[in-house]
Amino acid sequence: MTFFKHDPLKETSLSGHHPLQSFTDKSGQTWILTANNGISRLNTYANSFLQVRNDNSNNSLSHNWVNSFLVDSHGNFWVGTFGGGLNRTQYKKDHQYENFSHYFNPGNKSAINNYYANYYVSVLYEDKKGEIWIGTFQGLYKYNRENDDFILYDDRASINDDVIMAIFEDHAGTFWVGTPRGLNIFDRKTETFFPFLHDPEDTTSIGSDDIRVIYEDKRNDLWFGGKYLKKLVRKDTSFITYMPDRENPNSINDENIWVILEDKSNHLWLGTNKGLNKMNPIEETFISVTDDNGRQEDAIRGMSMDDHGNLWISKSTGGLSRYNPETGIFKDFNADDGLVSGEFAEGSYYKDKEGWMYFGSYNGFNVFHPDSIKDNKYIPPVYITSFSLFGEKKYFDQPIIKKNEIYLKYDENEFTFDFVALNYLNSKKNKYAYMLEGYDDDWNYSDGQRFARYTNMSPGNYIFRVKASNNDGYWNEEGTSLAVIIHPPLWKTLWAYLLYTFTFFGLFYLIRRYELNRLRLKQNLEINQIESEKLAELDIEKNKFFSNISHEFRTPLTLILGPLDRLIGKLKNEAQKQELNLVRRNARRLQILINQLLSLSKLESGKMKLKARPENIVKLTRLFLLSFHSLAENKGIKLDFESDEEEYLVYIDKLKFEKVVNNLLSNAFKFTERGGKIKVSITPFSPQLSKGNKPNGVIIKFSDTGIGIR
Repeated sequence: MTFFKHDPLKETSLSGHHPLQSFTDKSGQTWILTANNGISRLNTYANSFLQVRNDNSNNSLSHNWVNSFLVDSHGNFWVGTFGGGLNRTQYKKDHQYENFSHYFNPGNKSAINNYYANYYVSVLYEDKKGEIWIGTFQGLYKYNRENDDFILYDDRASINDDVIMAIFEDHAGTFWVGTPRGLNIFDRKTETFFPFLHDPEDTTSIGSDDIRVIYEDKRNDLWFGGKYLKKLVRKDTSFITYMPDRENPNSINDENIWVILEDKSNHLWLGTNKGLNKMNPIEETFISVTDDNGRQEDAIRGMSMDDHGNLWISKSTGGLSRYNPETGIFKDFNADDGLVSGEFAEGSYYKDKEGWMYFGSYNGFNVFHPDSIKDNKYIPPVYITSFSLFGEKKYFDQPIIKKNEIYLKYDENEFTFDFVALNYLNSKKNKYAYMLEGYDDDWNYSDGQRFARYTNMSPGNYIFRVKASNNDGYWNEEGTSLAVIIHPPLWKTLWAYLLYTFTFFGLFYLIRRYELNRLRLKQNLEINQIESEKLAELDIEKNKFFSNISHEFRTPLTLILGPLDRLIGKLKNEAQKQELNLVRRNARRLQILINQLLSLSKLESGKMKLKARPENIVKLTRLFLLSFHSLAENKGIKLDFESDEEEYLVYIDKLKFEKVVNNLLSNAFKFTERGGKIKVSITPFSPQLSKGNKPNGVIIKFSDTGIGIR
C-alpha cells in the first residue's frame, strides 16, 4: 500500500490533507478532489527518479555538486562532492537517503590538515579486500574503519600529481591510480607509486598523461581514458593509443574519453565530448552513434548499462538518455521527468549490485532502478481546437472539433490551426506532426509547437491532418483531419472558365470569318481591278474611237460650213437664205455636238484642263439666260433669275460653266409643260455671312415645275 500526504515543502505532494473523491481516467491518471485545496493529479510515472539534494539541514547532503558514489561491502553508501567533502550514510532499499555523516567538510574541524583540496572528492573505490579508497584534489586516502578516519598517501617523490581522478584494481591485483599528469601503479605494501609518463619520442609510451577513467574488459585488457583512448599491452608494458582521424571514418570521433563500458558482445562503449562511440576491440574500429535525425549526442559525462543491455547516459547539457543498442533508439529524460538537473557532472555515475543507478549533477543526484522507468503507452486523442484567419479567431456555427470541413473566400488565404493531444503526463514532451494535403509534400514534425500557420494560399481543396505522440513517443497515427475549401474568385470559377472558352472560340470564329471575308474581298478587289483595267482599256479605245471619228466628222463639217457661210452671204433671195440658214444652224448644232463629244473624250482621258479665273458669276449667268428668252416665249414658260447681290466674284472656267448652264436649262425646258415656270437663283455659300464679307462660294439653284428628269 502506498500512502500519499500533503507536504507544504514539496510542490509535487498532495494539494490538501482531506481528499474527498478520486477518479482514474482512460490514460491511467488518477485525479483527486480535496477539500478546499483543489484537484491533484497522481503521476504514477514520475516517482521513479528519486532525488537527493542539500536542504541546508545539518545531516543532509553536504554539497549539491556530486562527483562520485560507492556502496561498500559493509552496507555503507558513500557520496563524494566537489566542495563539500565526503558523505556517508546507510544503504537503504527505498533509497530515501538522509542523515549523512560528513568528512573532509569545511565545517568539520577534524578534517585532515583542514586543507581545502580535501573538500573536492573526485573518486571512490573499494578494493578486493574491502578497503575504501578516496581520491581527492590533495591526494589518495584510505578509510580506516577502526578509527573512522583516513590515511593519506602522498609520496610526492614518486606520484606524478596530487589530483586523483581514477582508482582501479585489475584481475592480477595491480592497483592503478590515474591523475591529470600521468598513470601510476601503487604498491600498497611499500606505499610507493610507480609512474607511467608520455614520451613524445616513444610511440609505445602512454599516449597522454591525462588519465580520468580505468577499465578492464573480459579479456583482461586494460583501457585508459582521459585524453585519448589507451590500451595496455601487458607482455611488454607498452601502450596503444587511439586518436581521432578525420580521414578515417572508422576512427574514434573525439580525443576526450570520459566513460568506458563493455557489453555482452564484448564491444566497448565510449563516452566522449562528441557523443557515443561503439568500438570493436578485435578489428579496432569505431562507429559514431547518432540519433534518428543523424545528430550526435551531447558531451557524455557518465554511462551505465542495465540488465537489459540499455545504456543510460548522463550528459553535460542534455539531461539523461536511455539508448537501446538493438533498436538504435534514444529516449531522453529531463527535469520534467524528475531529474535534479539537465547538467550532469563529469565521471559522476555508479551502478550498485541491485541494479540501481546513480547520476550526480551540480544540483544533487538522482537514484533509480531502470526497471521502474516505464513507458506511458497511452495513445492520446488529438483535436483541432481553433482556427484563425489573419491572426483572429474564426467562429463557426458549431465547435470546430465537430466540423469536417470549412469554406473560405479566395482572399481568406492566411490561416492558423491550433491543436492538442490529450496527454496530461509531462505534456511538455508531447510531439506533433502535421501536413496540409495539397500543399505539403510530407509531414512537418514539431516537438512542442501546437499550431500550424499557412500564408498566401491559393484557391483549392486541402485537407489538414495532425497526429501526435504522448511524452514517451507513442503516436496516434490516425490523428484528426479537417477539410479546407478555398473558393476561387468569380473570375476563376468553372463558369468563368467556360465563358472564357466560349469567348475564345467565338473570337476565333469571328477572326477566322473576318480573315476569310478579307481574303474574299481581296480576291473580289483583284478581280474588279482586273475588270476595271480592262474597262479602262476599253474606254481608252472607245475614247480614241470617238475622238478619231469626231475629228473625221468635224473636218467635213468645217468644209461644209465655210462655203455655206459664203453662199448665204451672196444670196439675195430671202426664201433661199432662210432655207440655208436653217441648214447652217443645224450644221452649227452638229458642230457643237461634235465638239462636246471631243470634250467628253478629253475629259475621260484626263486631257481636259480647267481654266479658271475670277468672274462675276451673276453677270455671266444673266448673260447665258438671255439666249433662252426666245425659247421661253415660244413655249409659254416663265423664266426668272434671282440673286441677292449684283456681283459675286468666283473662280470658274467660263466655257465649262456655259456648258453646264446650257445643259441644265435645256433639260428644264425639255420637261416643263407650257404655262410652267423655270427659276435660276444664286445665293452665297454661307447664308449668315455679314454684308461686305466675301463668300467662300455660291449656290446656283435650278428649279422648275416640270416632271423632272426621267
